[in-house]
Amino acid sequence: MHGDGPRRQLRQHLARCGVGCHHVAVAVQPQQAVAVALGAVPVFLLARKHLDSGRAGLGFALAYLLYPATGWLTLNEFHPVALATPLLLFAFWYLDEDRLLPFALFAIAASACKEEIALVVAGFGIWYAVAHRSRAAGA
Repeated sequence: MHGDGPRRQLRQHLARCGVGCHHVAVAVQPQQAVAVALGAVPVFLLARKHLDSGRAGLGFALAYLLYPATGWLTLNEFHPVALATPLLLFAFWYLDEDRLLPFALFAIAASACKEEIALVVAGFGIWYAVAHRSRAAGA
């Protein structure tokens, strides 16, 4: 009963816009699931790099895909934060590779999904600054 409220509101909003709710759900949910699943790619690449093992990379990618919260993001309805997840993962991978332009593009795209995501991107910046300062000091 409680979960019907947001669905009803979405149906009413879409009806005002002249869009049938069924068609939107059919069109959006598979693309959202594919977008969230693409997050396994940077998870694999990060784990393979830092653990020096393709098997570990595969294990972490599978853990990401099988994690219940990741699956729940794609089940019921469209969630903008679901699209932010793979975008943030790609942004972090590019930042870890010192590829700042692709990082910035993915970080901006992720921040456009939801307001709070910019705080996560700021955390990435702090991590990057601290990691590079310690590297420079240790060299």
